[in-house]
Amino acid sequence: MKGLLVHTVTVIAHGIDPLAASVPFKPTRSSPGYEEYYPTYTILDEQEGEGGTVRVKSVRKSYVVVEVSATFDDEEAEKLLSLKDRLNNQALMVARSYGSTELREEFSFYCITDYHDIESYLDKNRLSIAQLLKDERCDIAADEVVSTFRGAVRYEPNDMTIVDWDGALFLDKEGVFEDEITLLELANAQLIALRALDGKLGREIDRFRVDEGGRGIMGLRRLSVALRSIVSTRTASLLELRYPEFRGHFRLVHYSLGR
Repeated sequence: MKGLLVHTVTVIAHGIDPLAASVPFKPTRSSPGYEEYYPTYTILDEQEGEGGTVRVKSVRKSYVVVEVSATFDDEEAEKLLSLKDRLNNQALMVARSYGSTELREEFSFYCITDYHDIESYLDKNRLSIAQLLKDERCDIAADEVVSTFRGAVRYEPNDMTIVDWDGALFLDKEGVFEDEITLLELANAQLIALRALDGKLGREIDRFRVDEGGRGIMGLRRLSVALRSIVSTRTASLLELRYPEFRGHFRLVHYSLGR
């Protein structure tokens, strides 16, 4: 296998200037059209690191994506996963300067241009691709390998996109990968936002759990306060999901609904 590995770590950002100039992403392909979903982003840093090229960008002023990329050539899946681990360590070091890495999303993109045709390439590398996308060094059962390719997408005869939980693999002779990478980075930012919301709601619910004599009874007044607090947390969080650039500006909503 030969190509480019782009490993990303996404965190919730702190201290990103909400008024900083953003760069609207311009897709390179004319179709299919997903322009309404493409985010604006701000390049925060770009440099050559010890393990590869490092690029840091904020997505919607609320999330930071650290991209670390390096080329690979005829590497087995185990060696490629070791390379991914090194890139991940470097990305984590950078991400810590922008926000907490306790809540994060890690995702790898394997970008392939060197192949004759897709069918012969897959016949040769099907198991390795499944191992990479599932982040598994051990052999994978045949039905799991099949399931890895079940959601593969082809737009042109000789390109393919395969997406799994831990990574994606792109086959494209023209080397046009930025569209797919940007959309999946946005999906990871939305996923981490939903995980953060889930954590907030869980903590709010835990605050009002009581066990009076093992019966779990809560008085009407405390129940009313609990429900208002949970609803206000959910409302403020959903507003932040829709307008993440105004994170922190919705505290008044939380106060008004929760008091």
